[in-house]
Amino acid sequence: MFGSSLLIAPKLNFTQPAEADIKEGERTMGGPEEMFILDNESAPTEETLDVYLPRQAEWFDFKTNKFIGNGEYKTTESAYIFVRAGSILPILLHQNALSLQRAIVNDIAIKVFVSKGKAVGLLYLDDGISFNYNLQQQRSVITYIWDDWKLSVAKSQKGSWDGARLINIAQLDIYFDKKVDRCPSTVKDFWTGNVLKIKNESSPKDAAKSRRDQLTAICDPNSIHVKGLATPVEFGFQVDLILDLIQFNF
Repeated sequence: MFGSSLLIAPKLNFTQPAEADIKEGERTMGGPEEMFILDNESAPTEETLDVYLPRQAEWFDFKTNKFIGNGEYKTTESAYIFVRAGSILPILLHQNALSLQRAIVNDIAIKVFVSKGKAVGLLYLDDGISFNYNLQQQRSVITYIWDDWKLSVAKSQKGSWDGARLINIAQLDIYFDKKVDRCPSTVKDFWTGNVLKIKNESSPKDAAKSRRDQLTAICDPNSIHVKGLATPVEFGFQVDLILDLIQFNF
């Protein structure tokens, strides 16, 4: 959960042509800064979809992680969730758990969808069952920032949930809005001090094959994938203090 707006119609945040209002009920948005567009009524079995993407922003196809630019209408293959470029999404590695409580302290992956070299996103954590997030400030609200080939972190609100100290960032995936001219040579984990050489691959398939706990870093022209990290999401840092987590170097 992001702890922000419920799903809303795109027209509340973006101007759009009148003809896009005809099927307004089929498309909603959600997340902080309205990160997502969901095509609600398109059947998953359809081979292609015609969707409206507001031209005031740029978008990624969440299923393929491919950059698809800005609107207005796009035809895409069997995808009905789109992520606004410039967003960072923390993804729970739930390992097919049947409920959130069974996976609530599992590690997470950080997905960065770059827009003009920058991105930002929010992670919200609490125990998932009580009102202690409000009554006793037992919640962790953390902002991730991508800028200049570096991932940084800042605590956004007072309070801390103890369970957050059990959760690590295990995986970092970065998707670019344009092909990179060259890949970084190394990546540094500021938490452990480890510096890892990055493999230059034509596709990220090798990254997908590696074990989750094996430290690997692979780059292709459209993305970078780092696995096997053990960077904690909560370590008692002060509100508004920005700390560097991961740095890529050429």
